[in-house]
Amino acid sequence: WRLALAHVAAARRAVPQPCTSHLRTKRHTHRRQMSRPLRVVSVLPSATEMLCFIGGGHLLVGRSHEDNYPESITHLPIVTGQLTEFTTAVDVDRQVSSALSTGQSLYTIDEQLLTSLQPDVILTQDICAVCAIDLQTVQRLAARMSPQPRV
Repeated sequence: WRLALAHVAAARRAVPQPCTSHLRTKRHTHRRQMSRPLRVVSVLPSATEMLCFIGGGHLLVGRSHEDNYPESITHLPIVTGQLTEFTTAVDVDRQVSSALSTGQSLYTIDEQLLTSLQPDVILTQDICAVCAIDLQTVQRLAARMSPQPRV
């Protein structure tokens, strides 16, 4: 989130001027010159809402199938989908248990669309494989993209 917030702050100050972003790791600080506004894909509705709340909604170029707020982002391309269809609590439990026991995700991601959006940053989560697409899937896809977005 620090990186995304830094990019939003830089974008607010520098748009349409180029800005420099910083990514701090334990050993290095990476700098990258940006000649265009940051491109963000959010696959987590709460991340989308927070980004919009702090004024970064204009940076979004893609969203999850569950994103419906704020209304101003509903026109954006949807990069995720849901493999399950829940009708009852028993149905939810059965489908989730089955998917998790076989190592399958409950969600899909459109790799071709995601790649075509050319995101600089993909916002996701690493808390729950049931709540949204899992971090490892997003990282695996990002690793195949060129240039690689930050996850």
